[in-house]
Amino acid sequence: MRCNAGLSLCLALLLTMAGQAVAAAEPQIVWQVENPFRFFLDPADTGLHRATWASLSETERRHPVMSAERVLAERHSDGWSATTFLKTCWDPQRNRYSCRERGDYLAPKSHTVLTRLEGLDDAQTVDCTWLTSPQGRGPRGKAVTLPCDTPVQLDVPYPSGAWISVEIGGRRVAEVAAQVADLFIVGMGDSFASGEGNPDVPVRFSPDRTTDYGLGTNNTPLTGYPARLGDWKAIGDRQFIEENARWQDQACHRSLYSHQMRAALQLAVEDEHRAVTFVGVACSGAETTFGLFLDYKGNEWVPHPPDLPQISAVAEAQCGGKGAPDYDLPEAYHINNKIPELKGGLVLKKCDADRARKIDLLLLSIGGAWLAKHEGFWVLRRLREQLDAGRMPTNELIDAGLVLAGAVLLIFPGFVTDAFGLLLLFPPTRVLARTLLKRRFHVQVYGPPSNRGDGRPPPPPPGVIDV
Repeated sequence: MRCNAGLSLCLALLLTMAGQAVAAAEPQIVWQVENPFRFFLDPADTGLHRATWASLSETERRHPVMSAERVLAERHSDGWSATTFLKTCWDPQRNRYSCRERGDYLAPKSHTVLTRLEGLDDAQTVDCTWLTSPQGRGPRGKAVTLPCDTPVQLDVPYPSGAWISVEIGGRRVAEVAAQVADLFIVGMGDSFASGEGNPDVPVRFSPDRTTDYGLGTNNTPLTGYPARLGDWKAIGDRQFIEENARWQDQACHRSLYSHQMRAALQLAVEDEHRAVTFVGVACSGAETTFGLFLDYKGNEWVPHPPDLPQISAVAEAQCGGKGAPDYDLPEAYHINNKIPELKGGLVLKKCDADRARKIDLLLLSIGGAWLAKHEGFWVLRRLREQLDAGRMPTNELIDAGLVLAGAVLLIFPGFVTDAFGLLLLFPPTRVLARTLLKRRFHVQVYGPPSNRGDGRPPPPPPGVIDV
């Protein structure tokens, strides 16, 4: 039997294309994390930002947070945070990140995902049975049967994930592997990080009432300025205080408009398969000494002020809020007596490496003007100044920088960081590190070794004494 080769080839191509069309028309499971920014209790609050992100143009997405805030400001005259800041996983009575509605906030065990089936004809007239089975150990999820055009909520174990499948009449029609990437993001610092100047609920002013605010600079009387709303008689009485600005953390003037919180929120809404666990401990007025290392009560009186340094508060969060142990830290933290407050008796909490949740992103903000004058960071400033001026830093200055680096390494959990931190605190091993640094600094100041044949670097510039 003879056949036309060209005709056979055409038939083969047609069959291949038909098979591809059938494959493309097969039902597919689409899923997304229901509430990717877990700090918000209400998924609708996160949904507002997710929808705003989706509405931005490609140009606007180059600066997503500012672009989103402009859009939201047009739609929410009182600010979007005014209806959100009290519905979060922050407990102001205990100054801890926790919430009754979500007991596993700091250490998630599962995530709720929204799933739907796409590409099924007559979906509204057919019932689908949704099934989940863990990718790791654990029981299968309960079967859920609903019309196929109805989105379904399912729990996906974390971090292992789950297989999600759909059956119609006992026949599997679609399956997908779902695994949520949950980022642990921590924010620390001072007013630059807390959102100072951008309260969740700002002070409201009367359109027709004015008051006297005393004297300003150069003894200029501050009279005739707008007064805040409320039935108050004098500045400072109870009714006046009740009309204060409102903050997510009143003592620290930390708000949802904080750039650290907004950066974490943006990371949550950009990826449908991502979730974010956010812990922000930044506080207006905090410093490295009183703030990061020692207790700081905030810059506004509240009945229950912060009771932990920021480093200890983060350690508590890493341990899931279940009590990180206290550690008596070495004397080196006072940096050769430059910070006497840290000399002797410095105790910080630290979550042991086998329990600590890994920090995926650490946001730290310190005010530039304060940083330039603070005793603890004068080392970094002096090192930079000497190198920029083309001078080799002295041994004492390099040692101080190494001690500072060792102290910072000891803060973070892990055997490797602890080992390197301790090595930098002991003089014998610090000498070796100093030698290596001096070689690097020498190249930076004088340039690479010359090709004179003896391997020695070129002589220092005139007027410079090489130490």
